[in-house]
Amino acid sequence: MTPPCPGCRAPLPVPPEPACPRCGLALTGPGAAELWDLDRHLARLAEQRLDLLRRLYRSGPAEAAPAPPYAHEGPRTPEPARREVSRAGARTVLLAAGVLLTGLAALVFALVSWGTLGIAGRTAVLASLTVLALGAARPLARRGLPATAEAAAFVGLLLLAVDCAAAYGADLAGLRSLDAAWYATGASLLVAALWAGYGRIAPVRSAAPTTVVLAQVPPLLALVACDVPLATSALTLLLLSLLDLGVREAARGGRRAAVRGAATAAGMVALLAGTGVALGTAYLAAPSAFRFAGALAVAAAVTLVWAARLERLAGVLSGVTAAAALTAAVPAPRHALPLVLAVAAVLTAVAARPLSARLRRPVYAGTGLMLLVALIPERPDLWNRFVWPLPLAIGNDYVAGTYIPFLTLLVAGTGLVLFRPRALVPPVVLLLAMSVPVLPYEGMLATVFAALAALALWRNSTPAGVTVLAGSAWLAAACLGTDATTLAVLGSLALSAAAYAVAVRARRSAATTLAVLAVAAVVAATGDVAGVSARWTAFGVLAVAALAAALAATAVRSPAVEAAGWTAAAAAVAMAVPHWGATSTLLGLAGALALATALRPDRRQGGYAGAVLLGAAWWLRLATASVDVPEAYAVPVAAALLVVGAMRRRRDPGVPSWTAYGPALASALVPSLLAAWARDGAVRPLLLAVAAAAVMLAGAHHRLRAPLLAGAAVLLLDALRYLLPLLGHLPGWLPLAAIGLLALGAGATYEARLRDLRRMRAAVGRMA
Repeated sequence: MTPPCPGCRAPLPVPPEPACPRCGLALTGPGAAELWDLDRHLARLAEQRLDLLRRLYRSGPAEAAPAPPYAHEGPRTPEPARREVSRAGARTVLLAAGVLLTGLAALVFALVSWGTLGIAGRTAVLASLTVLALGAARPLARRGLPATAEAAAFVGLLLLAVDCAAAYGADLAGLRSLDAAWYATGASLLVAALWAGYGRIAPVRSAAPTTVVLAQVPPLLALVACDVPLATSALTLLLLSLLDLGVREAARGGRRAAVRGAATAAGMVALLAGTGVALGTAYLAAPSAFRFAGALAVAAAVTLVWAARLERLAGVLSGVTAAAALTAAVPAPRHALPLVLAVAAVLTAVAARPLSARLRRPVYAGTGLMLLVALIPERPDLWNRFVWPLPLAIGNDYVAGTYIPFLTLLVAGTGLVLFRPRALVPPVVLLLAMSVPVLPYEGMLATVFAALAALALWRNSTPAGVTVLAGSAWLAAACLGTDATTLAVLGSLALSAAAYAVAVRARRSAATTLAVLAVAAVVAATGDVAGVSARWTAFGVLAVAALAAALAATAVRSPAVEAAGWTAAAAAVAMAVPHWGATSTLLGLAGALALATALRPDRRQGGYAGAVLLGAAWWLRLATASVDVPEAYAVPVAAALLVVGAMRRRRDPGVPSWTAYGPALASALVPSLLAAWARDGAVRPLLLAVAAAAVMLAGAHHRLRAPLLAGAAVLLLDALRYLLPLLGHLPGWLPLAAIGLLALGAGATYEARLRDLRRMRAAVGRMA
C-alpha cells in the first residue's frame, strides 16, 4: 500500500507522481528520500511508544520497583488523565458540527427569514455564498488543511441544495409551473452532476463516495414523479442495487475504499427496500399475487448475488423471496395457500442443494422461515388478538386446520433429508398437538400443555428445551381467550416451571426464567380479572421482578433469570403509563432495585442503570408538578455530579469520560433541551446553544469523548429549534450561522495546529 504524503497526509496515486497532487510537495530527489526515511523512523518510534504505553497500562505500578533516577521525596505527582479522542477526531467533530449548523442556518435564511430581500437579492446572496464555499477548498488544501477544505466543500454542497429549493420556492423564472416531483428529480440530478464535476477539479477526497450516495436520489424521485406501480418500483430498486454492486466491484484499490463503502451501503439499502416492497405488495395482493412473481424472482436472484459477493446473510432473503415467488406463480385459492407455500419452500430448499455450503445454509434458513409461516395454525379469534400484526403470509380468512397434519409430516420429511432427524422430533410433536382440528378451544390448550410437559420430561436435550420455551410462549398467548383459561393456563405454567426448577438441576436456569415470567403474567391477569386498575397491579408485577433479583443473587445465579426480572419491571412501568405519578414511583422503585443489585461485586455496572432510573423518576415527578424552570433543579445536581466525576477521574485517570462526566452533562443539558422544545421562548434555546458549544469546545480542547460528543449532539438538536422564528426581529438563522462559523473556525485552527506539529516533528527529525 502506498504511504500518504509526508506533508498533507493525503493518499498518493499509484503509480507515484513526482509531486503530491494536493499540496505540491516534491516527492523525488535526495531531500525527499531523507524525508521518507525520517517519516519511517518516526512511525517506528511512535509504534514503540504506543506498545510501551499499552504494557504499562496493563501491568500497573510494580511492587518494590526501584525509583527512577529523577524521583524525589515528597508527594507523588498524579498521572495525567488519558486522552480519549485523537486530535484528528476532535477536529472532525468540530468541522462536522460547523458544516451542519451552517447548512441549517442557510436553510432557515432561504425559507424563513429573508423577507426583506427581493428575488435578485436572495439569488445574489445564496449564489455568492455557494461559490465562496466551493472555491475555498483548493486554497485551504494548499495551506495543508485538507479536512477544513472538505468541510468547506460540504457547506457548498448543502448550499447547492438550498439554492435549488429557494429557486423553486421563490418561483424564479417561473419554476413553480413545473411539477414539484419532476423539479426535485431534475434538481437532484443537477446537484449530483455538479458535485461529480467538482470532485474532478477540487482536492476533495470525499467527492467520489458522496457522488455515489447522491446518485441514488434521482431514480427514487423519478419513481414518485412517474407514479409507477409498486412492482415496477421494486424492480427499479433491485436494479439500482445491482448497479451499486457493480460500482463496488469496479472500485478496487486503496484509494477507492470510501467509494466501495458508499456503494455497499447504498446497494444494501436499495436491496432491502426493493425486497420489502416486493414481499409487501405480494402479501397484500394474495391470493391473486401472480403478477408479482417476476419481481419476487428478481429479488431472489439479486439477493443471492449479494450473498455470493459480500454478505451471506442475504441468502436468507433469497430463500424467503424464492419461496414467495413460487407461491405467487401458482393461482391457488386462499385456503390452499399454506399448502402451496410449504411445497414452494421445500422445492426451494431442494433447488439450493447444489450451492456451496456458505450460501446453502442461509437459503435453508429462509425456506425454514417460510415453512414456519405455512405451519402456523389459523384460528381467526386468536389470530386477530395475538398473532397480528406480525407480517406473516397468512390472511384472516385462511382455513388451514385441515392441512396442518399433512404439513407437519412434510416438515418432518424435509428435515430427514436436510437436517438431523432427532432434532425435529420435539417441534413435530408440538405441532401435531397444536393441529388436532376436532378438539374445542379448552381441549386444544390442554393437549398442548400435556405435550409440553411430556417434552420437558422426555430427555435433557437442547431441541426439547427450546421447543418447550417456544411452545410455552405460544400457549401463554393462546390462553387469553377467556378469563378462566387465562388464569388456569398461566397458573399451571408457573407451578409446573417452579416444580421443574426444583426437581431438575440441569434445567434450573431456564425453568426459573419461565416461572418468573409466568408468575408476572399471573399477577397481571389476576388484577385485570378482579377489576383492579393497571397502575396498582403494576406494583405487584414489580414485586415479582424483585423476587427474581433475589433468586438471581442467592439460589439461581443466572443472567436469564435477571433478564426475566427486568422484563417484568419494564412491563410494570409500562402498565402505569399514562398515570405519571404512579409511573414515577415505579421508576424510583426500579432504580432502588438496580442499586441493590449493584451491591453484588459482579454487578457493579447496575449502579449506572439505577442512577438513570432514579433520575428519570425525579424529572418525571418534576414534570407532573408543572415546573417551568428545570435548570433551578438541574444545575446544582449537575455541579455536584461534575465535582464527583472530576475527583474520581483525578484518582483514576483511566476512568472513561462517559462514566465520570456523563451523568453531570445529562443532568445539565437534557432538561433544558426538552424545555426548549416544549415551550416557546427565545432566551433558553440561545443560552443552551452557547452552553452546548462551550461544552463541545472544552471536550475538543481536553480531547474527552463525553463533552465533545454530548455538546455537539445537544447543539445540533437545539439548532433544529431555530427553524421557527424564535428571536423576534433578530433572524433565527443568525445564531446558527455564528455558532456554525465558530465551530468551523475552531476545527480549522485545530487542523492548523496539527499541520504545524507535523512540520515541527519533521524538522526535529532532520536536525537529529
